[in-house]
Amino acid sequence: MRIYRREHADRFSEKERKYCDLVWYARSHPKEDTAYWEKVPDHIREGALNARARVQEAYPSEVSALSDDWNHGFNSGCLAAFRYVQTALQQVLPTAELEFPDLDT
Repeated sequence: MRIYRREHADRFSEKERKYCDLVWYARSHPKEDTAYWEKVPDHIREGALNARARVQEAYPSEVSALSDDWNHGFNSGCLAAFRYVQTALQQVLPTAELEFPDLDT
């Protein structure tokens, strides 16, 4: 039996962050959606647009592939799966079962 190690948890956390970022990005409004952004307070708009730029810089090929539903669905599935595994490996399987699929961003 293999032992679950801290470095495994760190790798799972990295993947969870990546797919959370990509799912959030796909759900967020692009800068060009001025009708939406003009209703949003300046500090929220600035934070969201900066976060979108950070995701674009961190995952350029994944962001460019978000033009169809398949890629967004794949990213959502990865996010749910990594969250499930992380929760289950923390020895809280009933919680993992209850929360799956957790797609909050």
